[in-house]
Amino acid sequence: MQFENVSKALLKELLSKGYNILTSNNMLSSDIVYWYPEKVEDVQQYIETNANEEPTLLVIQDALENIREQDLVGLVFVS
Repeated sequence: MQFENVSKALLKELLSKGYNILTSNNMLSSDIVYWYPEKVEDVQQYIETNANEEPTLLVIQDALENIREQDLVGLVFVS
Protein backbone atom coordinates (compact mmCIF):
# COMPACT_ATOMS: atom_id res chain seq x y z
CA MET A 1 0.00 0.00 0.00
CA GLN A 2 1.35 3.37 -1.03
CA PHE A 3 0.49 6.73 -2.54
CA GLU A 4 1.11 7.42 -6.24
CA ASN A 5 0.87 10.66 -8.21
CA VAL A 6 -2.44 11.16 -9.95
CA SER A 7 -2.10 10.50 -13.66
CA LYS A 8 -4.37 9.52 -16.52
CA ALA A 9 -2.71 6.09 -16.62
CA LEU A 10 -3.45 5.53 -12.93
CA LEU A 11 -7.03 6.73 -13.34
CA LYS A 12 -7.54 4.31 -16.24
CA GLU A 13 -6.12 1.48 -14.12
CA LEU A 14 -8.45 2.34 -11.23
CA LEU A 15 -11.42 2.55 -13.58
CA SER A 16 -10.59 -0.89 -14.99
CA LYS A 17 -10.67 -2.25 -11.41
CA GLY A 18 -14.16 -0.87 -10.87
CA TYR A 19 -13.30 2.32 -9.00
CA ASN A 20 -15.27 5.29 -10.24
CA ILE A 21 -14.56 8.16 -7.83
CA LEU A 22 -11.74 9.57 -5.75
CA THR A 23 -12.52 11.24 -2.43
CA SER A 24 -10.34 13.41 -0.24
CA ASN A 25 -10.59 15.17 3.09
CA ASN A 26 -8.28 17.85 1.68
CA MET A 27 -9.30 20.86 -0.34
CA LEU A 28 -7.79 21.29 -3.80
CA SER A 29 -6.00 24.39 -2.49
CA SER A 30 -4.10 22.26 0.07
CA ASP A 31 -0.37 21.79 -0.41
CA ILE A 32 -0.93 18.07 -1.00
CA VAL A 33 -4.25 16.39 -1.79
CA TYR A 34 -4.53 12.76 -0.71
CA TRP A 35 -7.11 10.84 -2.74
CA TYR A 36 -8.80 7.55 -1.87
CA PRO A 37 -10.43 5.49 -4.65
CA GLU A 38 -13.95 4.22 -4.08
CA LYS A 39 -16.49 2.10 -5.90
CA VAL A 40 -20.01 3.50 -5.75
CA GLU A 41 -23.06 2.08 -7.42
CA ASP A 42 -24.61 5.39 -8.49
CA VAL A 43 -22.17 8.30 -8.80
CA GLN A 44 -24.84 11.00 -9.09
CA GLN A 45 -26.69 9.72 -6.04
CA TYR A 46 -23.42 9.54 -4.10
CA ILE A 47 -22.63 13.14 -4.99
CA GLU A 48 -26.09 14.32 -3.90
CA THR A 49 -26.08 12.28 -0.69
CA ASN A 50 -22.56 13.27 0.40
CA ALA A 51 -22.41 16.83 -0.88
CA ASN A 52 -21.89 18.26 2.62
CA GLU A 53 -19.60 15.52 3.95
CA GLU A 54 -16.77 15.19 1.42
CA PRO A 55 -14.97 18.45 0.72
CA THR A 56 -13.34 17.09 -2.42
CA LEU A 57 -14.62 14.55 -4.92
CA LEU A 58 -13.28 13.57 -8.33
CA VAL A 59 -15.29 11.44 -10.76
CA ILE A 60 -12.69 9.33 -12.55
CA GLN A 61 -14.44 9.20 -15.94
CA ASP A 62 -14.99 12.96 -15.91
CA ALA A 63 -11.33 13.53 -15.03
CA LEU A 64 -10.20 11.31 -17.90
CA GLU A 65 -12.41 13.15 -20.37
CA ASN A 66 -12.13 16.72 -19.16
CA ILE A 67 -8.94 17.36 -17.18
CA ARG A 68 -5.53 17.77 -18.75
CA GLU A 69 -2.75 15.55 -17.40
CA GLN A 70 -0.80 18.54 -16.07
CA ASP A 71 -3.86 19.76 -14.16
CA LEU A 72 -4.30 16.56 -12.14
CA VAL A 73 -3.09 17.12 -8.58
CA GLY A 74 -2.44 15.00 -5.57
CA LEU A 75 -1.54 11.51 -4.50
CA VAL A 76 -3.79 8.44 -4.76
CA PHE A 77 -3.75 5.65 -2.18
CA VAL A 78 -3.25 2.37 -4.02
CA SER A 79 -3.00 -1.14 -2.67
